[in-house]
Amino acid sequence: MFQIVANNLLDNFLEGERVIFRQVSSLLLHSEPYMRFTLDGEVVDEEPVWFDVVPADIKMYLGISEF
Repeated sequence: MFQIVANNLLDNFLEGERVIFRQVSSLLLHSEPYMRFTLDGEVVDEEPVWFDVVPADIKMYLGISEF
């Protein structure tokens, strides 16, 4: 975990030996053994978990501008 945090702070997060980087439009996640994790602060207790990427779906408001 220390290496992941250090690489993130040094802006080479993707170079960590435990980091796998993929770009996909959807993802089905299943683990052996069962892995409990949090997503945006909420515990996910079911497997498999399906994720869909929805481009431009998150809107952020900073001050008076929309990004």
